[in-house]
Amino acid sequence: MAKAKKKRKGAAKKKVVKKRSSAARKPVSCEAPAVPDEARPPQTAAAAETPAAPAGPCCQSCGAPLDAEEKFGKNADGSTNPDYCVFCFNNGAFRDPQMTLDRMVEFVAGAMSQKTGIGIEAAKIQASTLLPTLKRWCQ
Repeated sequence: MAKAKKKRKGAAKKKVVKKRSSAARKPVSCEAPAVPDEARPPQTAAAAETPAAPAGPCCQSCGAPLDAEEKFGKNADGSTNPDYCVFCFNNGAFRDPQMTLDRMVEFVAGAMSQKTGIGIEAAKIQASTLLPTLKRWCQ
């Protein structure tokens, strides 16, 4: 025979937690949190020569400016992909699906240093600050 469970007096009731529907969730933001000026470390000479992030749309993988139609990547159906450049994304897929954030920082820093003439260390600072906020890396 099965024993009947006895209710203890004063026993805590289970708390029912309602789950929010997925529609009520806030979208994930890839933007870096704002840091008050007093909490920022002093700027180094390398960081002082670092250029600002590109104005306008940029590739959400490498940060390259998307300032001309031919620079946009293509989807599998041949349409323009609004998020990625032709060097990172073509025919509906990333050109290097095994690319890591660290490798991309090194690649971008080298290209940025050659193109703009800033030092490699300043370029690494810029790339390591920008890239983690982009769509491909913040997901």
